[in-house]
Parts: sequence; structure tokens; C-alpha cells
Amino acid sequence: LLRRLESVVAWPRLPEAEARYLARLLVRLLCKDPHGLPAEEACAWLETLVAKLPGGAVLLEDEDLPALRGALFSLSGAPGFAGRSAATLYAALFRPPEAEEAP
Repeated sequence: LLRRLESVVAWPRLPEAEARYLARLLVRLLCKDPHGLPAEEACAWLETLVAKLPGGAVLLEDEDLPALRGALFSLSGAPGFAGRSAATLYAALFRPPEAEEAP
């Protein structure tokens, strides 16, 4: 079903409860088998949520983040779109805050 929808259009139209539920399902798909086709599609949807929609990351559950971090790290080494998507999502979620420059 997700293949027929555009994530950038679908995410903002979902009520918050349904968006949280979908995000959790996508994280679980990604973590179950990071190199499988369902994980690649889940990663693309999560990338849209986190990297392209303001405030999207708040829909992810804190308890899911450690497993998600591992799955994204694993997938980020894959060639092609899946690896780029995972690397972008990883950076958006886990990049340390940049240190402010001293005057």
C-alpha cells in the first residue's frame, strides 16, 4: 500500500495518532531485517518524516531509537538509494549538536 502513496504528501495528512502508529510500524520493519526490501521502503518513508517534515522526529518513540540507530548504521553501508536514505536518516536523528563557535 505504501508503494502507491507519496510519503511527502501522506505524512502531513495523517492524524497524529495514526502517524505515530505508522512510524512505529516502519521502525519495526526496518529493525527486523535492515537489508530487506520492506526495510528499504520503511527507511524512505522515515527519511521523509524526519528529514523533510518539520517536527517529524517527535513522532518516533524514544524506546525505539537504540534499535533504529543500529539498523540505520547497518543499512547506511548499502549501495544505492537505500544506503543514502539510511545515511540521511541516521544523520538527521543522531548527529551530535554542532558546537557553537566562540566569539
